Amino acid sequence: MSITANANGNDLTKEKQHYIKRIGCDLISGFTAGFSVAPFVTIIDKGITQNASGANTLWKSIGVSTKSFVFKPAAFIVKPEFRWIFAVYFSTYSSANLISTFCTSYNINPDFPKFIGVSVVNLTMSISKDRAFARLFGTKTPEKVPMKSITIWCVRDCLTILCAFVIPPKMSSYMQRRFGMKKGKSDKISQIFCPVLLQVFSTPLHLLGLDIYNNRNSNLKNRISFIRREYVKSCCARMMRILPAFGLGGIANGIYREYFNCRLI
Repeated sequence: MSITANANGNDLTKEKQHYIKRIGCDLISGFTAGFSVAPFVTIIDKGITQNASGANTLWKSIGVSTKSFVFKPAAFIVKPEFRWIFAVYFSTYSSANLISTFCTSYNINPDFPKFIGVSVVNLTMSISKDRAFARLFGTKTPEKVPMKSITIWCVRDCLTILCAFVIPPKMSSYMQRRFGMKKGKSDKISQIFCPVLLQVFSTPLHLLGLDIYNNRNSNLKNRISFIRREYVKSCCARMMRILPAFGLGGIANGIYREYFNCRLI
């Protein structure tokens, strides 16, 4: 009886240790992937925000930030804009990893829990980041960000989570069935394609939220004119931004997670 109890106790201890190691791997993977993509996303996000406020043009801002990153990387990564972006993607990747681990452990379909959990984390962090960027890189005295801007950005980010974490696995499965693709190839294609294509539809939402903050008394006609004027270059920039953030970053997070799980567990 005592031997059985001790055996069960040892099994539970090993299981607990295994679970803790998996959580550690999830966090390390999220940290590594977040740090990998943060410089590129920081440069583009700052450029889009400064362009929308009139503080700088998109490409000049990107040029200045790129030069700063290349020649003074240590100074670049301690700037508030880098810290905000790193925090967004570290928390986003890590939450996706942790939810997947939890669902796998308890045989739960991860789609709905991942959408809800990652959406809450990403929305909270992204909206906080957008508010900070609007205040950091605006041309007027920082003000409270209107609820309209926050609501619009919430819709934008919910769509992003769907296209970054929920739709790609389903698209990958379809491509494997329909075209006979290997899983590795279809995973990469779907992980890159879905978030990038979304920018065609989400860029107007991003620009509208910024314009509401920067030009509070503007009318609908002027807002539409602003979005049309800035759409093409902003959409291209956001595609460049989302490619490392949720395309390559999503792939890297998966690779890091698999690597650390194989090495550390």
